[in-house]
Amino acid sequence: MEKGTKGKVELSFKLLDLTLDEFEVEKELPSKFLDIGLNKEQVAFEFRFNIEVAPLQDLLIVELKICFFAEKEKKTQLGQQKSTGKFEIKNLASALDTLKGKLPNQFVASLIGLVLSTSRGFFILKSKQTILQGIMIPALNPLAFFPEKQEEKS
Repeated sequence: MEKGTKGKVELSFKLLDLTLDEFEVEKELPSKFLDIGLNKEQVAFEFRFNIEVAPLQDLLIVELKICFFAEKEKKTQLGQQKSTGKFEIKNLASALDTLKGKLPNQFVASLIGLVLSTSRGFFILKSKQTILQGIMIPALNPLAFFPEKQEEKS
């Protein structure tokens, strides 16, 4: 149970769909990397989340786009992938009303974590036989994507 400002709200979800919508990767290394090769330790990732909430449909959608770069400075993009998770949240409109329009970070982070971990699996499968084969998307704490100011703990 999550504690709201007016009372307690029980939040539960059901995964409706988790898809890989896009996967693109360069066929060959850019010319500046041909002589030195791709240093797997230097590959960087950029994570972009978009969250859509449809309270009347009890629906929350998490879109995750991950861009892959050849170096930590993120100058040379090697590819990208996009995944989408669709979740049914029971009584979402009522919960948002009780919680003053904001779902708890911990709850949303759980949904992001499901999309993120599945996206890592999609990447492993799709990157085989590409210039990114053998590279792993790092495991991350989904709470790291929220602002530093954390919600009050109950």
